[in-house]
Amino acid sequence: MNNFTRRLKYYGIGFGIGLIMVFFFFGNRGCNWGPENRVKSSIRERVLVVNSENLTELKKKGISTQDLQKIIEESDIDFGLSKKEESLKVYLFTNEKFKFIVSLPYESFIAEVSLLNIDALNFTTSKKGKGKFLSFPKEKDIMYVNESELLTCQMREMGIKDNNMLFEIIKKTGELDFSASNFESRPKAEHIIRFTDNKKRKVAVKTIWMKEKIEVISFNFDTLIPCK
Repeated sequence: MNNFTRRLKYYGIGFGIGLIMVFFFFGNRGCNWGPENRVKSSIRERVLVVNSENLTELKKKGISTQDLQKIIEESDIDFGLSKKEESLKVYLFTNEKFKFIVSLPYESFIAEVSLLNIDALNFTTSKKGKGKFLSFPKEKDIMYVNESELLTCQMREMGIKDNNMLFEIIKKTGELDFSASNFESRPKAEHIIRFTDNKKRKVAVKTIWMKEKIEVISFNFDTLIPCK
């Protein structure tokens, strides 16, 4: 019996050390192993966006951006009524008050929220109108502009000194143009963002999702600027 007790004691000590090492190396990532938490983690890694009609619905319900993020975290996902296997993944969220869906287009940096159309199995990404940015991933330096001669010149002419300044301007004045974006483009979805630069000009920027960053492909201006 003493030998058994001794072995049990050593086992308990070893098990405890193992738990400490797992926590030290993996932190809280273990809680993300379940399907529901993996989906919510994927949403947090994207830009949360809503079209104008659904933005009006959010306002009618008195739901702020902070409220919506909390609601997503606290709601359950109905996987039986979600579209999980196709390139456009669409998840139906349920809570005590209402249902909504969040869609994740293939190779895209957006997650689109819909309260009006909650048929996840037949939902398609918005094809018209503008999209309001509700939240962005917390990672720093998320936007990247290739240092080509043309893009560098255009950035300078807009009065934008670096990637972070461009990102802050887009967060403040930018909208996603659903009608001009191409979510079926391969290998990457193409997103057109419209914003106002530091010289009050309207600018359209084509972007893609590349290695967890929003990469700027080109700028287009309503008025001609002196860059070649």
